[in-house]
Amino acid sequence: MISLKKVAAVTLAASVMLSMAACGKKKEGSHSGKKIDSNMPWYEVTSYDIDIGIVPDKEIENAYTEKCGLDDDYIILKTQGNYKRPDDFDETKDNYNDYQLSTLSIVDRKAKKTLKTADLTTLFGTTDFVENISYSDGKIYLNITGYDPETYEATRKKVTMDVKTLEILDSAVLEASNASLIGSYKIGNHTVESFAEWGENATQVYLNVTSPDGETKKIDFSDVSSKIDYIQNII
Repeated sequence: MISLKKVAAVTLAASVMLSMAACGKKKEGSHSGKKIDSNMPWYEVTSYDIDIGIVPDKEIENAYTEKCGLDDDYIILKTQGNYKRPDDFDETKDNYNDYQLSTLSIVDRKAKKTLKTADLTTLFGTTDFVENISYSDGKIYLNITGYDPETYEATRKKVTMDVKTLEILDSAVLEASNASLIGSYKIGNHTVESFAEWGENATQVYLNVTSPDGETKKIDFSDVSSKIDYIQNII
């Protein structure tokens, strides 16, 4: 059984280290080092032919691609953003969601090229937003928040897909919450999800640690909420 105290300690340490690295000020003349040359024994560059599933005849307004996971066989990428709306776009008639960009790419590491891409707006609908994607053991896990356009009611679900076929293997409704999922990580055979809930006076940050048998335990950082308001990453 994984030690929840160890997970919390590692998370806090990683959060502090990353914050220090981000906030550190550069001092002129205070650093030293050597330039990285291609003849160094540990220097290596591998190029991949990556297709992120963009519609060729549409101009992109903004887009962001992030790595969601990898193993020896695959790299999983998520791209989200918007296509540029046409000059004759009518705000009273046309739909903004038609110009939403949300794709999933599966990159074959051995072939060094994209194996498959999927348009997530087609798979799940334009009113569903993919908050987070994680990958392990040949399966892709998507945390999705959906909104009813009439009632504005939000629902959350977790979808499991096969990495080779992108077939949906399972879809489970998650408990409704005002908290936002920050990240999902696979640590050993446990899944660790970090959440943040922003309030008027303080931010509540916590982790959900799920074991292989499906049991989930919560690590709450409420007692130190004044010091921790976001977990950037877990190492």
